[in-house]
Amino acid sequence: MTDGSFRWGPYMDGDEIRNVTHGKVADSGAKLDYNDSLMPLRRNSLDKPGRSTQKIGKRKCINIINYFHFAETSIFAHVNFNITGEALLLKVFPGPFQKDEVLFSLPKGSNLDLRNFSIKSLVVDDGKHLLVITVTPLEIDHSSCRVRIEDTCYRFSERSARRIACQFIDAEIHHDMVEYQGVLEDFNPKGLRIALGDDSESTLGGIGESEEVTIRLRKKDVLIFSGKCRCLRVFEDGRGIILEPLNIRYSRFKERKNRNPRVNLIPRPKAIFDYPFNNRRITYEIDDITTSGLSLRETSGDSLLMPGLIIPSLTILYAGGLKIECSAQVVYSASKKMGKSIRHGLSILDMNMRDYSALFDIVSNAYDERANMSSQINMDDLWEFFFDSGFIYPGKYEHLSQIKEKFKDTYEKLYHQGQDIFTNFTYQKNGRILGHNCTIRAYQRAWMIHHLAARSSGARRIGLDVLRHSHYYFDGMYRLPSIGMDYMIMYFRPNNRFPDYFFGGFCRDYNKPRACSMDLFAYMNMSTPPADSELNNGWSVEQCTPEDIDELKTWYAKESGGLAIDAFGIATDLGAMEIKLKDMYGNIGLRRCCTPYAVRNDGKIQAFLIADQSDAGINLSELLNSIKIFVVNPDLPWRELQRAVATLRDSYDTGGIPLLVWPIKYMEAHKVPYEKGYNLWVLNTEYGDDYVEYIKQKLQFNLIKFMVKYIMVKLAKS
Repeated sequence: MTDGSFRWGPYMDGDEIRNVTHGKVADSGAKLDYNDSLMPLRRNSLDKPGRSTQKIGKRKCINIINYFHFAETSIFAHVNFNITGEALLLKVFPGPFQKDEVLFSLPKGSNLDLRNFSIKSLVVDDGKHLLVITVTPLEIDHSSCRVRIEDTCYRFSERSARRIACQFIDAEIHHDMVEYQGVLEDFNPKGLRIALGDDSESTLGGIGESEEVTIRLRKKDVLIFSGKCRCLRVFEDGRGIILEPLNIRYSRFKERKNRNPRVNLIPRPKAIFDYPFNNRRITYEIDDITTSGLSLRETSGDSLLMPGLIIPSLTILYAGGLKIECSAQVVYSASKKMGKSIRHGLSILDMNMRDYSALFDIVSNAYDERANMSSQINMDDLWEFFFDSGFIYPGKYEHLSQIKEKFKDTYEKLYHQGQDIFTNFTYQKNGRILGHNCTIRAYQRAWMIHHLAARSSGARRIGLDVLRHSHYYFDGMYRLPSIGMDYMIMYFRPNNRFPDYFFGGFCRDYNKPRACSMDLFAYMNMSTPPADSELNNGWSVEQCTPEDIDELKTWYAKESGGLAIDAFGIATDLGAMEIKLKDMYGNIGLRRCCTPYAVRNDGKIQAFLIADQSDAGINLSELLNSIKIFVVNPDLPWRELQRAVATLRDSYDTGGIPLLVWPIKYMEAHKVPYEKGYNLWVLNTEYGDDYVEYIKQKLQFNLIKFMVKYIMVKLAKS
């Protein structure tokens, strides 16, 4: 080290981590207990400035002392113990500067006597620099001392990264199947000092220099850091350790060939959060952002972030005061501009549905001005789009016309109040809707692609644009725990080529029913049976017991091996903070529930009825206001099954009961006519990465090939 270098207490200069020496004064009858308030000063004296020091003005020192007084923060007094002459650092609290003088005091409860020490200087550690302020003692008593500030003040040895003293942060160290419990005492991105807890009987002697360990840091039981570190040094008594965090890139999600668009917004949004290690509010400008993460920069000397750091509450502040709340984790740090700055990548860990939709709206609109995720949609424009695009066709409107006013009211609630259970994306030009897609929380942990529609628009393939944006949205959405998407589902007709190409194609090509499944149901609308359609003797319809549900799952797993029963969530255990599906809808004045029933004959289960109930028109084909029938006994008489369904007639006010029957071969074997078939497509979002990558590959579009085809069509028509 250069002239004027120093070592004291728990610290040292430069990039090294400073040693803590616990012990007694050995060569004297006097004894001192070293602790956080009294530390030995080692190596060269602070009174001898060298090449690594910089002289600073007296006014600057005064301002610093006044700030520390205002912030009620301690500094140190460089003292000599009168009995042994040992150089020490003593924690003190400064008063305000008055007439070239400062009164400083020992911490409350200290049992030290200042009259046993000779005062040399005041030492201020701001985490990055060490300031040494020369003083002359004027008055001294057992707990305070008045000193005069002299003109000689120095700044010693700038550190490459700011050091932060920490409190109330619990630390776990994992090494060779052994876990050590301790506390984090101070931190910077290049070094952490951890001390074992007072009640720990272990020592850290088993950890060798340069060995890797895994540490987890928690503040009030909230995880704020998890990562690997390298051991720099274990203290002689084995009660403390210095660790260097390894700059390892954290991959929270599978690497993608086709990533979601990342945009640079102007004006730049800001990332604001309380720094986890000291709760100090800090603000960064965001370099670029996507729906799943963001990046920002800081100068190397002021670096505070490191890979593995978790930020439990981060606010993205956008122009106009829009605030988006999330939690995030630093996943990489990379030096830029010859090491003068550091670029950090943060992955978004969680956010609620409203904030996620707001973020997606900002990001998607930045790279495609036609994209719109706002809940403030003009309903008249939407109705016109539904009819003009053919989404509401004559046969469908025949049913809707009977509940027109109720249907309008339901959609007003969904689109304007249902941001927690409903999302809608529109593709617009000058306010005119060209394409539309929405998803709805159909079950407790399953979201349904509600509809996907587009106008014809000449050469531009609006449907593909809508599908592309919808999957950008899904790509960030399914990863967020607060949104609760374990499954994504969709119903589509087998002869509908567009969804069958994308959704059905993935299911067939992936060929893993527990990842993605497709079950073909027979759909029909059964006229409400007369009230005298009673069950025959020996037949019953009763709500399922847990044992019944287990039997349903076992039977379905054998017959299909798919995901439908899991997606319906009829046996889902709610999390401690999870809101019931019924209550989510009830909060905006809508109805939604799903109840399983077992149909028995002489005690033996013949079929299961999954009674979905919702407000009429929530789904235009009433797929969420229908009964799903799973026929266990292929010889079950159709008439008896009708009687069983009739027992639930009072739950439906649609003029009939929409039925979805599986397996479809039951209907064919009993020669029961049905209107159409519906594929129920279900994706387990644990395989969401593979699904999204597949869809993005399908959406890659050869423009030249398309233009040739388009020109050929035009020529054929001319």
